Amino acid sequence: MEEIDQPSRSCVLQCGRRCNEATDSISSIERWENIKEKALLWSGLDKFGNVYATVNWEKGPVGQYAHNTCRLTLWNSKKLEQAKE
Repeated sequence: MEEIDQPSRSCVLQCGRRCNEATDSISSIERWENIKEKALLWSGLDKFGNVYATVNWEKGPVGQYAHNTCRLTLWNSKKLEQAKE
C-alpha cells in the first residue's frame, strides 16, 4: 500500500512541527481572531511568547495553519497562568 504524501505548512503558533494542509488549516476569521487575541496574552511568555509579534495578523487566516493541540494549549488558561509564574 503506497502512502500519499500530504502537503505540509508551518504552524502559525511556531511549535516547530509541520502542519497537515488538509487537517490544520485555519479556515475561519473567527478562529483567526481568537488565536490573535490569545497570542497577545502570551506575549513574552514561554513557548508562544513571540507569536503575536511575528505573525502578520492583517493577512488573515488564508494560507495559515495551526495544530489542534497547539490551539488547545494556547487557549488553556491554566497553562497561561503557569507561564506567568
